[in-house]
Amino acid sequence: MSLTVNLGSSTTTVSTANVFFPLSWRLKVSLYDGNYTMGYKYKLMPGHVFTVGAGANLTIATLAVYTQAKLDEVTQPSNVPNTHYKNKTSIVDAQCVIEAGGKMTVSTAVGGKITISGGTFTNNGSTSVKSAEGKGYTLFGKWLYSTQDISFSLSTVQA
Repeated sequence: MSLTVNLGSSTTTVSTANVFFPLSWRLKVSLYDGNYTMGYKYKLMPGHVFTVGAGANLTIATLAVYTQAKLDEVTQPSNVPNTHYKNKTSIVDAQCVIEAGGKMTVSTAVGGKITISGGTFTNNGSTSVKSAEGKGYTLFGKWLYSTQDISFSLSTVQA
């Protein structure tokens, strides 16, 4: 998606073309009986459950399956308390499960853990992805933000 914003005498374009869309731990996505296409970049955040179930045929461009350990790799100044996922003891790693009769095809890239529980998984792209992550925090009354890249490599598990 691209958005052009006019700010007085200047124009700025903001694009999400190279950004992963996060699927929150507050969501549970289950696909069944149908053909689905997700043509952008998606990241399953810790706690999210994504299921490709019986009769579902999903084609997805790029997918990153996050773990809490990967988010913990994002650093910030040592004198600032870590408030990213404050209650992380209750947050589990994201899950991507392909159930019996489900089919998932990745066209561009995939990284993280995919659990194959009787379904079919095909990767036609790269077996690793890189995503920029950041943490916001306040220091001396100012809002600051730090970012860094996190890399994911594909691992599949037969369940």
